[in-house]
Amino acid sequence: MNSEITKQLEAILDRRQQQERVSAKRVSEQEQAEAKNLADFEVTKRDVILPAFHEIVNLYKQRGLRIRILEEQERPHGKGGFAVPNIRLDMAELYPSSQMEPGFRLSFEKRNRRVSLHTATNSSSGLAGAAELDALTADWIQGEFVKYQNRSY
Repeated sequence: MNSEITKQLEAILDRRQQQERVSAKRVSEQEQAEAKNLADFEVTKRDVILPAFHEIVNLYKQRGLRIRILEEQERPHGKGGFAVPNIRLDMAELYPSSQMEPGFRLSFEKRNRRVSLHTATNSSSGLAGAAELDALTADWIQGEFVKYQNRSY
């Protein structure tokens, strides 16, 4: 191989290796950011979401109505991705004859630090709101629960 072709191929290989290093660094930084975001969600869940949910559960319990708090951690699913972590109020016992399982669920998207509210009533289900993780408050959660309950009855 002549020296000019060797130089050109080496330059191509150098660029390719540099691109691979940059890509690997970007992936590593994204994974680190997502791990931090998940850790931050766990703190917010402990300090904000669970206390807000417990206040709702206790109020319903005082009226003889049972609501449960259920949590799911991030986990791989069969489609090659991950199911997002979420925490929800399970209200199946309040609506035993419902075709659709009623619910009030907060899901966390680790990539963008966003908490999405998903609700289900007897007649509909879907995205009902969202908040940035750092802006999430007990008042917002409980206010959204009031809106949800008004739609449910």
